[in-house]
Amino acid sequence: MTEMTINKLPSKTWYWLKVNETKLPWDFEHTTELPEENISVGQEETARFSITGEGEYSSKKINIHAAKGETTTVFMDYAPTGKLAVYTNLTLEEDAHIRLIQLQHSAEDSLVYNAIQGEKCADRAGADLYGKRRYLFGYYNCIEW
Repeated sequence: MTEMTINKLPSKTWYWLKVNETKLPWDFEHTTELPEENISVGQEETARFSITGEGEYSSKKINIHAAKGETTTVFMDYAPTGKLAVYTNLTLEEDAHIRLIQLQHSAEDSLVYNAIQGEKCADRAGADLYGKRRYLFGYYNCIEW
């Protein structure tokens, strides 16, 4: 069993409160890598998908692309029984907009690590993130905003 370090900051601030980073127990050796999803949807189109996980530890990567001037809604429904790590990457072209709605239907003893990252965010592009925060940690970071 190893650990996954999340929320790591580049410098130690408030280190004595232990708020800089968190270590989650994670078995990388026995993690099931679920198939990667690439979503590229058209004008006012809606995408929906569900992730349940496989085995005790699962990991999934999701890439969502919104082309120039498009508005897109994506529903993500999580229903794991074990531990699930989901890495969502948003790519937004000029004047694009993504509404990301995440629903958590996790089992009582399950854990969802939800990382949302923006990449290649062009001018006047934006993302709205919605969801009941039943997951342990989540973040949104847009590079080149």
